Amino acid sequence: MRVLRAGLGSTGQSPSLRREHGWIRTSRIQGWNRLCVDEARISVAVRTTCGLDLPIFTLITLFDISTGTRNWHASIPPSEYLGNLGCIDQWKNRSIRPSTRSTAISAFAYRIHSLCSLWAEEWDFTLNAIESELEVELLRFASVWIRESVDDLRTVVEVLKEKHFSLEEKKNNPQVSFLPDSPEAQRAALEVFRQNWEIVLSHHQKLADGLLGRIAKKQEEVNSLREGLFTATAVSEATKSKQLNHYILVFTVVTIFYLPLSFVALFSWDDPNQKTSFVITLVVVAGTTYGFAGYLIWFVQAPERRQAAKEKAQRVKSMGNLFK
Repeated sequence: MRVLRAGLGSTGQSPSLRREHGWIRTSRIQGWNRLCVDEARISVAVRTTCGLDLPIFTLITLFDISTGTRNWHASIPPSEYLGNLGCIDQWKNRSIRPSTRSTAISAFAYRIHSLCSLWAEEWDFTLNAIESELEVELLRFASVWIRESVDDLRTVVEVLKEKHFSLEEKKNNPQVSFLPDSPEAQRAALEVFRQNWEIVLSHHQKLADGLLGRIAKKQEEVNSLREGLFTATAVSEATKSKQLNHYILVFTVVTIFYLPLSFVALFSWDDPNQKTSFVITLVVVAGTTYGFAGYLIWFVQAPERRQAAKEKAQRVKSMGNLFK
């Protein structure tokens, strides 16, 4: 099972493990100005006999990181999650049953079921660290790795079923089969195998769904934030455009104000013969220009007047089409 651990310093893993590792520059988080990202894995392996009704097996659990409490974010030391294979009550609490020859496989399921809670708690801490720094890009990796852990466990179950709990495989290669010889015992062993792994898979899937749901919610929040920022940017640009239009309007008014005076400047004030033309230009042209400009300013400043004029123009156009 893979875990993306973020927020603490490097775990100092051996390079031979070939784990993902890196640093991400962020704002300060709990005193650090860089967010450390480490891949960690929790591995379970079993080695067992196949042909004995009371099998001899070895169950091994490996942690990439020291199991000291300070190295993990879980509420209790990781070793406490292993469970006690000799405690009947713990088997009952997990609803997992041993089954003669396949007892080792049941113990394998028991151990994975026990470690799912540690896996989920580590992911929960990582998501908290990501959320505190809004490192949204890490959420994509987190969701991929969580789904990979679920898929990997399902693949393990399918391989066990095909190689060690298949009636056809028992006929072809009986030395690797965990199935007993009698048909009744075979059916019982298959049922125990199915029930045990259904419990483990459903438990793991439930924890994964909770984590994935949290990631999806955070991604929706980020998308909403982005949409809000885009909307705010659009409103800001619209406001700037409106202000620019006001500046253009002022410039236009000033230009119109000086336009009649430019006509007046064309006349010679010392020539009595141009007195009549001067009066006409000063009164008629200036008055007409100022009146028309004032009307346009009054008309443009009110959106409802523009809309009413547009509707009136459409009605006139419609009436014109009727007479065609």
